[in-house]
Amino acid sequence: ISQPFTDKTGTAGETLCETNIKEITKIELVKENKDKTKQYLIESEKDVDLRKILFKELAKENITIFEMKKADATLEDAFMKLIEGGN
Repeated sequence: ISQPFTDKTGTAGETLCETNIKEITKIELVKENKDKTKQYLIESEKDVDLRKILFKELAKENITIFEMKKADATLEDAFMKLIEGGN
């Protein structure tokens, strides 16, 4: 599951790398915006929604999240699921 979000401090990615959130499988910096916010793509284990966990952990570090959402499955995701037998 991919969960993109944007933070103002630009330190969320580093903070998340230092946490022990076992459900996170990948953290990727997607874009640095002109207003100094950064967009990250966080991937988790199958069927794990990280939004509450991320909010809680980043709030501890006073990191403001401007946007966070669960990404919709892409056409490629749907195709892979289909050829893998629906798993």
